[in-house]
Formats: sequence, structure tokens, C-alpha cells
Amino acid sequence: LVCTLTHARPEVADYPFTTRMPMPGMMNYQNVQIQLVDLPPVSAEFNEPWLPQVLRMASMGVLVVDVNDPSVLDEIELITERLAAWRVPTPRLLVGNKVDLEGGRDNFSALEDLYGPRFQCLAASALTGENLDQFARAVFDALEIVRVYTKAPGKKPELTSPYVLRRGSTVLDAARHVHKDFAEHLKFARLFHVAGGHDGLMVERTHVLEDEDILELHI
Repeated sequence: LVCTLTHARPEVADYPFTTRMPMPGMMNYQNVQIQLVDLPPVSAEFNEPWLPQVLRMASMGVLVVDVNDPSVLDEIELITERLAAWRVPTPRLLVGNKVDLEGGRDNFSALEDLYGPRFQCLAASALTGENLDQFARAVFDALEIVRVYTKAPGKKPELTSPYVLRRGSTVLDAARHVHKDFAEHLKFARLFHVAGGHDGLMVERTHVLEDEDILELHI
């Protein structure tokens, strides 16, 4: 997945434990760069001693499994138990990889029936690229972030480099990201939308922003 979605080139082979060190790569999703980190597997035989701390530092985890592995159920339970022992949050997203292989879709359906209540389940194939766009969107949504663009009065907005804020952020939070002077001297802002409609509406500093809002800041 990391190879397909980023420019990183971790070692990939048909045998386990090929990944021994963290391998980061940047996935682009609609003008947002999201860092993916390929990590060694959590296993009963051996775990890198630094792995729990790396997991705690991540914004979220994605559990990637081979849907055709006969021991996949035992592995999922082992991983969730090990994460609980490490006091690491359980991943919200479970990706069933290799659904392109014979029997893969049926195996994924069985996994989804079992684990659908615990995880958001997504079928994918790193080899064919199937559903990788849905994977990127699922990660974006799970991170609970919003993209905010800015524009100067009388000019068009720049829609290629958004400010990335936490969901629930306000106009004042966005102003702080632009420049501290904007936050200190902000008088008001006008709100525009990428899709148009109700453009130019004056909003207060405490107005909560939504994804792809466009702000015109006045100081």
C-alpha cells in the first residue's frame, strides 16, 4: 500500500517480516499531504521494542491484513490484544488487502461480517489499485481535519495550498495559522465556498469552519 500510494520504496516480498524499520511516505489527497508509515508487523514471535512508542505518536492506525491468510482471524485478535496491553488505541480502519486474488472477495465479506461492528472495513488491492481512492478518503475522514483556503479582497482564492486544521477549528484559529498579526488584529472575515452559494457572508471570529471553506480576512 505504501509503495502504491506514495513515492516511498519499502522492501516488498512474498515472505513475512520484510519491514524492519519505519518507512514513511507522503500520500497526496486533494491538496493535503498525509504521511503513511509502514511498520514491522505485530506478531507473537517477535516485536521491535520501539514499536509501541511509534504507534502512540501516530495520529491514527490502520490495520492491514491479507484476506487470504488462513490465520488472519488469530492475527487480528493477537494485534488488538497486544495494542491494548501497550495502551495503544485500536485502529478504526481495517483494510483487507489482496481481494484481487481468487476467493479474496468472499474472504473479505466474511471478515466484514465478523469485524464490521468494531472497524470500518475496506476491501482493497495494492496490486491493482482497487479502492485505494476510497482508502485515501477514509484516512482523511478519520483524521478529522478540514481544509481552509484564503483569498485577498477582490481576488480569486488559491485552491492548491490549503491550511489544514482540526475539525471544530474557528475563524480565529485559521487566522493564527496565516499570521499572528491576523489573529491579533482581526476585525471580521468573509466566508466563501468552493462550490459557491452564500458567498461573502460576514462571519465572527468564533465561527466554526467546514472542509473547503474560503476565508477573506480583514484587519
